[in-house]
Amino acid sequence: MDKLIIFGAGNYGKKAYEKLQYKDIAFYVDNNTGLRGKTLYDIKILDFDTYKTIAQEYSLIIGLSENREKELMEQLFQNEIKDFVLYSEIDDYLSGKICLNSELREKHLMSLLEYYKKKEIILEKKNKILMNNVDIRHLKPARGYIRKIQLKMLSFAQDIFSDLPNEIHPFLVAENVLGYTRNNGFIPWGDDVNFGMMRDSYNKFIDYYEENYKVFISDVDYRKEYSEPKYIDRLLNAYPDEDFMVVFPCYLQVNRGKTLYDRKVCNIFCFDSFKPDYEFREYKDKILQINDRIMNIYFSVERINYIKNELKVINDKFDPEGENIYFSLDSMLAIKRNNDSWIKKDCIFPLKAVDYDGYKFYVPNNSDEYIKYEYKNYDEFPSDYGVTTRDYIYDLYVTVEFYIIDSFEIYHFLPLYRLLREKGVYAIFVLEDESRNASGKWVDYKNAKQILDDKEVEYSEYYNEKADIVFTTQGVEILTKYSHSIKIALAYGPAFNNDDFLITPKSTIGFDYKFVNGEFQKDILSEKNYINKEHIINVGYPKHYGYKYSIENKDKVLKELNINTEKQILVYLPTWDHDPSVEAYYDEIMKLKEQYFVVTKPHHCTFRLESQAERLKKIYELSDVVLDGNYDFEKAVIIADVLLCDATSGASTESRVLNPEARLVLLSTRTDIKEYFYSEIEDFADAVVNNPNDLLGVMDGLDVRQKDWKYIIDMDKDEEDLWHVMKTIIKDNHLNKL
Repeated sequence: MDKLIIFGAGNYGKKAYEKLQYKDIAFYVDNNTGLRGKTLYDIKILDFDTYKTIAQEYSLIIGLSENREKELMEQLFQNEIKDFVLYSEIDDYLSGKICLNSELREKHLMSLLEYYKKKEIILEKKNKILMNNVDIRHLKPARGYIRKIQLKMLSFAQDIFSDLPNEIHPFLVAENVLGYTRNNGFIPWGDDVNFGMMRDSYNKFIDYYEENYKVFISDVDYRKEYSEPKYIDRLLNAYPDEDFMVVFPCYLQVNRGKTLYDRKVCNIFCFDSFKPDYEFREYKDKILQINDRIMNIYFSVERINYIKNELKVINDKFDPEGENIYFSLDSMLAIKRNNDSWIKKDCIFPLKAVDYDGYKFYVPNNSDEYIKYEYKNYDEFPSDYGVTTRDYIYDLYVTVEFYIIDSFEIYHFLPLYRLLREKGVYAIFVLEDESRNASGKWVDYKNAKQILDDKEVEYSEYYNEKADIVFTTQGVEILTKYSHSIKIALAYGPAFNNDDFLITPKSTIGFDYKFVNGEFQKDILSEKNYINKEHIINVGYPKHYGYKYSIENKDKVLKELNINTEKQILVYLPTWDHDPSVEAYYDEIMKLKEQYFVVTKPHHCTFRLESQAERLKKIYELSDVVLDGNYDFEKAVIIADVLLCDATSGASTESRVLNPEARLVLLSTRTDIKEYFYSEIEDFADAVVNNPNDLLGVMDGLDVRQKDWKYIIDMDKDEEDLWHVMKTIIKDNHLNKL
């Protein structure tokens, strides 16, 4: 029998151990780094990184359920580990029917391939049902970030054209006229803005830009990957937030912005009109000839000059008043569209003013007829519907992903997201559903998706293994699929209990960097030597950068919540799973309602988990107002005269710095609070109560004392401090690309 390692230290790992009849098991392996160094059946548990260093010396048995082993197989293949036995194969392995050799490797590869084939077939069936039963003319508009970008592009186009001379007449073409024909606006998954112009308007538009802005003749080598995006990026860097036009061989492009991912852009395509005796077949042959030729011309300037010469060749065929119109030789649409006849003039002119997603633009006179020249099957779903590819961004920019498993994390990552994108780093949220998310069914998918859409931030429902840096607030096992990324843990508020998650091994071990909220956390973690002390970095509290308490804001929130009371307001912030106070202090808080108006903001898990139903019921009973678990924390805290928090909750520290005028009382049910909590808790809070019978007396004796909490949470840090940290990480890890 080979020396074995079992992957998975859970129920299936235990069952695998039993199936193997307690043979020579050298180690367990688990992605949960919090188990590293612990034992199961007196067998040491390794993390994945340690296992990789010894993988060739042992045979691997998978001790996971079928649902989880598919993801693990991907992880193993990504790390070039291809010899293993699945849980379902253990009996055959023991009987000698299979062995760890090239045959088994091939079997597993084929098994994985078969799995994806079946998955593809299922998706194809679902897709066909969708396409056969959904009217593409009645699709819901985009939401969230995509909608924000669509409207931003339209605003930009309107800005471009608002001051044009009257003789320049742009009209919507390509996917935009398709969107108008079907949906009176954008197709839900598109964000390009494309216009057509007749030759005279096209030339005058270039002249207008040369007189008022900057115009560049593109200088691109098409043999190089991402040649056009790289060229535009250089211009964006040289002329940030300035309008400029680029003349490409087959279209014009107007840009404004700082980066490729956040720029505003508008594409212009040229149309020509021809004499009645010029045969369409002859013109189409010319298009095909040019297309074949330019494939062997690698430089954009040479392509532009070649097409100019070809336009001169047919110069005698043009007629500015002609009835036959088509995409010009220097228009990409001529190459991409395949037709057998001219577009008749009355199909396009006179142009028709329309409302396009709230903006006034022009479309061809008969857009229903015109669209047939661009899209043959315009009433059907295209094969690539919903697919947008901007792979060049991951290759051209430093990329950061924020991997979400719970909705509360979004608010902590938002300041980093906005700062990094402003500074030229492509930051994006990643929210995978239950079938793919590293946390499985725990992921708060529905709420998180709603918040991301409401905040209009960019997110993907699929992780990208090319990400340079990835963040989580959880343990590093959440990021296992990011095999090559720099991994950073972001603390989301310190607590004073000595077993708080944010100072446990699981919160820090395995990460490249740990961002903490103040020197308090940093000192504790530095003493524990989980990672290099220099990589434990105080970034303050990004979620609350620039926050200032004001009584004016308090009055606004009270009005918003329709709270009108003469009583002092007690804001109660109970946690849900670690020394919660609701049940123990229920009777005393009910009595406090006689003196205080009680507003409770439960932990968001109390709202969403069925196991918390009874507790939530009690919360409603003891409260005058109950706020949603995802209600803005700053607004909830600012209305308080007294803050009542569970001592083990991060809310205990966060609430104090957001409302320094309120008195802070921390609750616990433990008898060993002197040993269990760090001594700083007594300096930070106005009172710490661990006996429900003492609460009313403590509340009566509260006085107002000024507190200094900078050591606990450093509110002096700001965006510039955070950017300095991120720049250093990018530099030290050689991540700069452009």
